[in-house]
Amino acid sequence: MGHMMRRIELSSAALDQPADRFTADINPPLDLGAGAWSIAASQITIWNTWPNISEEQYNNAGFTFSIDAGANTYSAQLPQGVYSATTLIETINTLMNQLTNTEDEEDEENKASSKIVISINEPTLGFKLYLETGCSIDFSTVGLGGTSKLYEILGADAINYDVPGEVVFPNQANIQNGVDALQVFCNLADSTLNGQSSNIIASIVPGAPPGAIYVFRPVYPEFVPCNNNRITTVAITITDNLGRPINFQPDGNHANNSTTVTLILRKDA
Repeated sequence: MGHMMRRIELSSAALDQPADRFTADINPPLDLGAGAWSIAASQITIWNTWPNISEEQYNNAGFTFSIDAGANTYSAQLPQGVYSATTLIETINTLMNQLTNTEDEEDEENKASSKIVISINEPTLGFKLYLETGCSIDFSTVGLGGTSKLYEILGADAINYDVPGEVVFPNQANIQNGVDALQVFCNLADSTLNGQSSNIIASIVPGAPPGAIYVFRPVYPEFVPCNNNRITTVAITITDNLGRPINFQPDGNHANNSTTVTLILRKDA
């Protein structure tokens, strides 16, 4: 005899709520009756649009630099956003050229981005830096005495780089900003996380590049006890593996900032 099943589908966009935390009222309530029930996520659809660069959230958006042996020192702040390795380099280049008024130089060699060159180091898939004489850049400082953790994203050291020539950054690049997994919580789940009672219902390893969609669809959904046999609300919260809010970013297309979750309820006894 098969298990009795119920299914609940939720969409943050349909609810017009943030993609990392949304609540649906179930009206009329879903009455499961007597007996034990379990719950699992059979499908979760997310967009990789959470910011990896954010001054407010991560303090990793700034750097300081000079192209004239320190006679003029500039400080730059990257806009919060979802950056790939390529778009991160492009944005840093644009900011350096704008601040030094070299963006309209006809000769590319006169632009700041040709004097301070950040590029991808193909053998390690990390980053490397080339400096002309008299140039310097520091990814750990910003403004007047401020600090930045941009160096962690790039795999650089927290120092002022000022030696002419090329250097490969010594650490592994962290373009995802330490987001190794997403944790999905549901108020109906009676589960555990790190040995503690929790409402976690799924842990997802994001398998999509920045800006792309990812569908989590386990072959064998992992059921945990359902803590309520009369369901009036369903609440979903998503954090990263460090417990930080995900803060999905809109890109002008509401659908691209939506999370959809399909829950399965199973009668066990």
